[in-house]
Amino acid sequence: MSEYKSFRTTRKTHAVILRQPFIAVENKGKENERRYRAQYAEGQTTLEIENQFTGNPNKPHPDPTPIYITKGFKNLSVEENPLMLKAFEVHPDNVANGGRLFKEFDIKKEELLEIEAFEKEDEAKGKLKKASPTLIRAAAVWFLGQKYLDQNISTNKCKLVLRNAIEANAEVAGGSGNLFVDSFIAFMKEKDNEEKLLVAVAIEKGIIRIVAKKKIVWAQSGEAVFNGSQAQEVIREFAMWLKNDKEGREVSKLLSQKVDEAK
Repeated sequence: MSEYKSFRTTRKTHAVILRQPFIAVENKGKENERRYRAQYAEGQTTLEIENQFTGNPNKPHPDPTPIYITKGFKNLSVEENPLMLKAFEVHPDNVANGGRLFKEFDIKKEELLEIEAFEKEDEAKGKLKKASPTLIRAAAVWFLGQKYLDQNISTNKCKLVLRNAIEANAEVAGGSGNLFVDSFIAFMKEKDNEEKLLVAVAIEKGIIRIVAKKKIVWAQSGEAVFNGSQAQEVIREFAMWLKNDKEGREVSKLLSQKVDEAK
């Protein structure tokens, strides 16, 4: 049985043609790394252009034979087409050589990763389906922006946009794991999402504001309410403090009162 090696483009595409000639890269990053001008030409026994010959003194070197990757996939026999296989392995557009166009992959491993990605997508959709209206709006604000604080945008609209975002990001992931879907699942499991929504509303209504990237202050007086440890986590940390700290719970009540008065 013939052994095969497979390559897949890093992005979904109908068809791409490999750039030729190219500077081949062998043993990248090793002591014996080697680079040379290369191309794939049918009938030749090497990729090195300087060692490819046509027998025609007027055109000593052949033209390259086009190599296509159709529908984002190329499967090559190790025995039947070793030279084209080598072209894929040493091509600078290969991810292994620092490129971004395509990469070699293990079919069984990729299939397992894709199954895991589908399972995560299903889990995310399941949590969205069971979520309360407050949690759905909190997630929409957290992941999609403060415009979803607008009560004119219905809960069903928020839910639809979140579902579309889950599907779009799962598709982009291509089975390799996905930060958006993972973050969404983690968010839905957390216990302080109502507080996150309260914080977002309070900021939007100008009751509190963030200064120096990690400090929460009352907008009117400038008095500090909370000091976070990391700029990118200040809202999350503040929401946890509102829920779990005795003083934080008092501030939460005051915030809720001010939000109600601002309506």
